[in-house]
Amino acid sequence: MTSEQSASMIDLSYRRRMAIVGVALVLVFHVCLGRLFSLQVLTGEKYSEIQNRQTKVHEFLPAPRGRIYTSDSMPLALTRLEGKSVYVNPREIRLDEVERVAWVLSNTLSVDAAEVQRKILENRDKYFVWIKRRISLDEENALTKVLQDGIGFKLETMRHYPQAQMAAHIVGFCNEYGGAEGIEARYNESLTGTDGERTLYRDALQNKIVDVDLDQLSPIPGNDIELTVIGAVQAFVEEEMDDLVRKWAPDSVSVIVMDPNTGRILAMCNRPTFDPNSYSTADPDTRRNRAVTDIYEPGSIFKPLVCLSALENGLVGKDTRINCENGNWVARVQGERGSRSVHDVHGHGTLSVEQVISLSSNIGSAKVVLLLGKEKLQGYLTGFGFGRRTGVDLMGEQRGIVPPFETWSELQESISVAFGHGISVTPLQMLNAFNSVANGGRIYRPFIVERIIGPEGATLYEASPVYREVLKPEVAREVMSPILEKVIESGTGTRAKLESFRVAGKTGTADIPGPRGYGNHGVVSSFVAYAPASNPVVSVIVMANHPTRLAFGTSFYGGNVSAPACARILNKTLTFLGVSGDK
Repeated sequence: MTSEQSASMIDLSYRRRMAIVGVALVLVFHVCLGRLFSLQVLTGEKYSEIQNRQTKVHEFLPAPRGRIYTSDSMPLALTRLEGKSVYVNPREIRLDEVERVAWVLSNTLSVDAAEVQRKILENRDKYFVWIKRRISLDEENALTKVLQDGIGFKLETMRHYPQAQMAAHIVGFCNEYGGAEGIEARYNESLTGTDGERTLYRDALQNKIVDVDLDQLSPIPGNDIELTVIGAVQAFVEEEMDDLVRKWAPDSVSVIVMDPNTGRILAMCNRPTFDPNSYSTADPDTRRNRAVTDIYEPGSIFKPLVCLSALENGLVGKDTRINCENGNWVARVQGERGSRSVHDVHGHGTLSVEQVISLSSNIGSAKVVLLLGKEKLQGYLTGFGFGRRTGVDLMGEQRGIVPPFETWSELQESISVAFGHGISVTPLQMLNAFNSVANGGRIYRPFIVERIIGPEGATLYEASPVYREVLKPEVAREVMSPILEKVIESGTGTRAKLESFRVAGKTGTADIPGPRGYGNHGVVSSFVAYAPASNPVVSVIVMANHPTRLAFGTSFYGGNVSAPACARILNKTLTFLGVSGDK
């Protein structure tokens, strides 16, 4: 074979091998292309889902709840970031996947699989169901590795109350669903922000990679709420309450401080109380805002209001003489059958209307009310707001109890109401009605929220006083107010005297009714007052329910139990506000 023939054969063999390799490459290419087509087109969605489960994470971004603070910028409720919680979206979980999802969550979070399965199946129409709150970092990492559609993380925040028990009944608290009591509940919608959402990827080491090209919705914070409450005033009111509790050991105490000329609530507190940071361990009885939820028979602090009605109608004057029967009187009313006995603790002969109030005569007050008549008395009770809510922006306010007008009798209802029995009021109702004397005849709607401020700082709401006229100004200020000063100067409220300010007020000591009427069930010791009497700026009510320990003296009269605390609160508040004395 010649060299040329040999070379020709080698070339032919080479071309054949190249052809075979080429065909093989084409076949491999088409196989790869087919496989690629299968992966990307025919089964692409399946593998994309697997990839997303392993690397893609959806997270809620919690919106901070709005702050609550006092008019002097003392923070009462704040929000802080706590960690992550796990939820499921039952709508995204297929029925044939429920058991597997329950197993995954049980295995990674140590929760009961059957309970998880029940939650998913019973909430098929919902988008959000909690599985476990505030998980650990280890649990987060373990779950992240096996995440799938329908399972998500939510950053959690926790409500913090930096003043603890202070103003607890005003602020209330939040549970896992939002505001549960107090301002937190009343203004829950305004305080609640709008959560955001973001999508993240994790690498093989489970490190987060935020994809800026993916959709991200930023959270919108809730609105802030500024209260009418003055933090400094609230603080020393709470101190006075604690002192009263130590001395007199009442079952409960409520104190309210107001601006009688606007309806603003400057302080409000109760004992017993609780810490909203640990509300779940508190007795529900301690969480009640008794200043608006509890009703009681007011006793003698009611006398000025019923006598005012007769004074305004010209039926009596402040110097009109009333026979107080030396402390014992059998009352009879023309046109009504029967009689009833009325007694005074201290017997008096003839007293002026001014003395009837300052010395707190039951008999004198009853006789004045009988001159007024039940129709007019009922009209004034309605005008003062008894038997209906004041409209204060707090949760749980009660109407109080006024006897039905249809069955009202002069002998029973009118006489009882004359000295504050047979009618029940809240402390707020009582103080608000009393304010009408201080301000010259107006009943204001009490309020405790001054303004609502949006996330950008804009004022979304600002309160303004709302009132109605119930008394003639000249009767309220020129007739009744001087009479109430006499209560402090020489009547039953001498323990409320102040060195720099003239005080007008009234004591109350009401027997607590039992199942079978009045008896040995204790008393409600109360005191209501305002100052400076010449130009009232502040009004206060102190109501001590069933004091059980005698701090001094021999009785639980309102002038002993509640008047001293009320006087100190008035003095401290007026001094703090920089009000000049009027003595």
